[in-house]
Amino acid sequence: MNAFTTTFSGQQIPADPDRLGDAVFFVADIAHALARQPRFNGHTDERYSVAEHSVNVSLLLAAQGLDPLTQYAGLMHDAHEAYVGDVAAPQKAFIPGFDEYERKFAHAVQRAHGLDPRDRDMWEAVRLADLQALALENRYFRRGTPNDIIPEVEGQPSEVPFKTGSTKEARIDFLAHYDELRATLQWI
Repeated sequence: MNAFTTTFSGQQIPADPDRLGDAVFFVADIAHALARQPRFNGHTDERYSVAEHSVNVSLLLAAQGLDPLTQYAGLMHDAHEAYVGDVAAPQKAFIPGFDEYERKFAHAVQRAHGLDPRDRDMWEAVRLADLQALALENRYFRRGTPNDIIPEVEGQPSEVPFKTGSTKEARIDFLAHYDELRATLQWI
């Protein structure tokens, strides 16, 4: 099957992760798509996108004093969702093979943007910051949702000034944060 996704810029990205080859994942396409994808399938008190979540994960890593490469990985940790969508964790468990499909896309996008998917320490720090963000987002954007469904993470900050705004602002903030971190990481 020769199925593909046509991005905002007109790129055709194969839907089959085994056919990605030298696919080009433009950051502008990633920012555009993630700024339009809602967290929690849109079940929030106000608009909150995957792009905003990604910036906030990166800011959590910065607040913890972690290096710019780890902050960059935090920004890009959900970049593959620009191509496969943001499937909420409860639903993923019922989609056979989705974890492997998503992992292949994630690794392809990570490698294309200079990140090593095998760096276990870096990705563990990102995973923990992602969980911290999840708990904080639940508190800020899902008032009335039981907190007991969100795992507690050691060292979880009680307050973080989450960045939120319009879809356009989310895209602009994601791109600005990307450019800022990439400038710091000139070797990528």
